[in-house]
Amino acid sequence: MIPRLTPSRLRAILTVSIALNLFLLAIVGAQRWRVLHMQRMSLPVSSLVEGRAIQDPEGTLQDYLHGLSPQDAAILEGATRARLGEILNARREFTAAIERARVEIARDPVDPAAVRAAIVEARQQRQRFGPVLEGILIDAVPRMSVEGRRTLAQAHRAPAP
Repeated sequence: MIPRLTPSRLRAILTVSIALNLFLLAIVGAQRWRVLHMQRMSLPVSSLVEGRAIQDPEGTLQDYLHGLSPQDAAILEGATRARLGEILNARREFTAAIERARVEIARDPVDPAAVRAAIVEARQQRQRFGPVLEGILIDAVPRMSVEGRRTLAQAHRAPAP
């Protein structure tokens, strides 16, 4: 005997079907995110830095990675990878602040107070990179070779007066 399909039963079947489809979509999305995350984690940080412009505003991280031996670069890449989320967030917020400053600069008529505020905000966002880089170095330097530490010590030297 076939059960009768009343409107209430059809609604229940449709609700269950939609719920199962949403569950399947969530599982597929989670698996896709996991694959992308694993791919990102398997890339060397130097390629992330070069390919996605993930660096501090002065390019310090990129300079450090290019001057090191492969072993020391791997140590620095590991420390950088551990803080990649912080770098990405700081970079995104810095880029957004720069864009807001550009909008204010291009606005006609110009509002000097708004331009000043936008530039101050961009400066504050730019300064967020310092503590992140310091944390990366604090994590990596003790594990690096003497030559690697010397290379880092020579990088970004201020010119003699």
